[in-house]
Amino acid sequence: MELQSIIIGVLCLAVFIVPIFLLQKRQNGKSLQDYSDMAAKQGLSILKNEFWDPCYALGVDPDKKMLFYTKKHEEGYDQVLIDLSQVEKCTVSNISREVKGDKVIDNVGLLLTYRLGLKLSPTYLEFYNKEETLNLNEELLLAKKWEAIIGSFLAVPSRAMALETR
Repeated sequence: MELQSIIIGVLCLAVFIVPIFLLQKRQNGKSLQDYSDMAAKQGLSILKNEFWDPCYALGVDPDKKMLFYTKKHEEGYDQVLIDLSQVEKCTVSNISREVKGDKVIDNVGLLLTYRLGLKLSPTYLEFYNKEETLNLNEELLLAKKWEAIIGSFLAVPSRAMALETR
């Protein structure tokens, strides 16, 4: 009798979980296809990318040193294309506040600042916004990961060039 109850319980659980899993997988596949199509329209070949929360995507074309970020809205997508050869610095922006002794994170993102001669305003790439998403998951770790990835593409004078100028 117990074996029958276990089997019925597992089957009922599967009836509820499998459709949710399949729906989520289909939605993620559509997001990846949408992102790939938008990147291709920009002439990019994205080799490293990341998708989080159903509406964010970020990727890099290492050959062209281009960063491509999208955020999905009800009306469509916000798209940001950044030439990493123009970026001087990339830092994680973590806006938080104290509430009854606890730290509450309001926004997480990356702030990209450009070289001085370009006179471009800094670009903020949102990873988390408490007004749009209730739960903060791994967005802070993800932002730190992408800070390092983007940092690896930023032009840093080599040690050999520094020695030659002395």
